[in-house]
Amino acid sequence: MAYKVNYGPSGTTLIQVGTKFYLVYESEGKKLYWEVNKNELKNIVDAKNVSFDENGIISTDIEGFQYITPGTWSGLQERGEVWYAGLLTEIQDNEFEIDNAVTAIKRANQELPWSNDEDYLNLITEYLIEDKENWTTNLDLDPEGRFEAVLAKYDFDKNMYNRLMTYKNNEIGRLKLVEDSVTKVKDTLRTLEANLDEDTIDWVANKYASASWSDTKLLTQLTAATQRYSIHEVDDEFKKILEEGVTTFSNKGVEEMTKIIETYLPKELQQPYLDDIQNLAGKYLSDATFAETFTEQLKDERFAFNPNWDREIPWANIKKNAMTLVASVWGVTPDETDTTLVQIMGINDTSKQLEIARREGIDRGYAKPTNDLYGAMSKSFGTGVVKSLDYELNKGG
Repeated sequence: MAYKVNYGPSGTTLIQVGTKFYLVYESEGKKLYWEVNKNELKNIVDAKNVSFDENGIISTDIEGFQYITPGTWSGLQERGEVWYAGLLTEIQDNEFEIDNAVTAIKRANQELPWSNDEDYLNLITEYLIEDKENWTTNLDLDPEGRFEAVLAKYDFDKNMYNRLMTYKNNEIGRLKLVEDSVTKVKDTLRTLEANLDEDTIDWVANKYASASWSDTKLLTQLTAATQRYSIHEVDDEFKKILEEGVTTFSNKGVEEMTKIIETYLPKELQQPYLDDIQNLAGKYLSDATFAETFTEQLKDERFAFNPNWDREIPWANIKKNAMTLVASVWGVTPDETDTTLVQIMGINDTSKQLEIARREGIDRGYAKPTNDLYGAMSKSFGTGVVKSLDYELNKGG
C-alpha cells in the first residue's frame, strides 16, 4: 500500500530531482513547485520514515512520487511547464499556503476570455510567486507590456479590462460605470441624430460597461441599429432587443449627401440619387472615403452630360453665376428650372449668355431689359446709327 502526501491540496505530489525534493501541485495547466528540505520529508508524507536506495533516491512507496533527472527538470523549467513557488521552510502557515496560491490563480482566471491563455498563465504565475500580496497591482502596472499584449489577442485593451474588473468585482463602481455608460450611449446617439428607448439604452450601456463592447463596437452597433442601409450589421442578440424597443432612425448624413449631389450635378441628373439618399447616407457614415469617391463619380457624370465646363468646377458655381447674370439683365431672379436659365448654364461663353438673356427678357416684357433697350435707342438719335440692333445682337452688349 502506497503512502500519501499529506501536505497541501489533494493531488499534491512529491518529486525528487537529483538530491533536491519538491512538492508539486498542478492548477490551471501550471505546475507550481515548492522546495522541501530533506529533513522535512517525514512531515509531508504519512509514512513514519522515508528511506532511500543506494543512489540516494527515495525508495519508500509514496503515491505519485517521481524521480526526474536534473537535465529533464531543467528542460521543463525552460519550457515554462513548472514554476518555482519558494521554499517550504519559508512558509509560516504551511497547511494553507499552497491552497492560497492555487486559489489566487483560479480566481484570476474566472470567466475571463484569456483564462486559459498560456502567456497569461505564465505571467500571473510569475507575479504570484514574486509578490503574492501585490500581484494584481503588478499586473495592472504591466511594466513590460506583457499583459497588454495578451489582452490585444482577444481584442481587449487596458481600458476595457479595467471596465470588466470594476463591473465584475465592485458593486458601487459598477453602478457608477453603468451610469457613465448610459451618458456615453446617449451622446453617441445624439451625434448620430437618432434615439432608442430607455430600456434599450440601458442594455447597450451594460454591454459597454462590462467590456463586452469596445468603443468601436459601440459606435458601429448604434450606427447599424439607427442608420438605414448602414454597411454594418446588428448583432443577433442586439437585434432581438431592438425588436422589443422603439428606434428613432437617424437622418445624419442625408443633408451632407444631398449637398454633394446638388453641388456637382445639374437638376436633371439629381433625382435617382435623391431617391436613394438614405442608402447613400448610410455609406457616408460608415466609410470615411465614400464622400470623396462619390464626389469624383458625380464630377464624371456631369462632365459627360456637359463637357463645355471644366470637370473640376462645381455645378453649383455654374448655376450661381448664371442666375446672377440673368437676374442682372432681367431685374428678376429666375427660377432654377427656367428653360432659359438651363440653356444659359449649358454655355461656357459670357457674351452668348448675355445675348440670350437680353432677347428673352425683352420677349417676356421684363421692365429692365426693355428700359435698357429704350435707353440705348434714345442715345442713338442724331447719330445715324440704330443702337438697338447693337444692343440685342453684338457680343458683349
